[in-house]
Amino acid sequence: MRLVRHCFPWWWGALDQISDPRDGPRYLTRQVLDLAVLMFARRIGSLRGLDRVTDDALFRDNWCVFNRVRTDTVICSHQMTNVLAAMDMDD
Repeated sequence: MRLVRHCFPWWWGALDQISDPRDGPRYLTRQVLDLAVLMFARRIGSLRGLDRVTDDALFRDNWCVFNRVRTDTVICSHQMTNVLAAMDMDD
């Protein structure tokens, strides 16, 4: 995580600038987008595979460190794709 903070110090600030289409979200936009990035970074080939990985407590803890928000659960792939589909790509 230090490498991301060192090489991309602007990362979380940029994610926080993206508007969220939801009312009262349980997970921040940054958490949703970080999970999508981690899915590709870990080369997880399917949404079902992502759900299997995110059930692991170690992954959840690392995901919380990565996105700097502590939660007890990780957003599921179905919710992630719904949020991504609802986002305005022009923002």
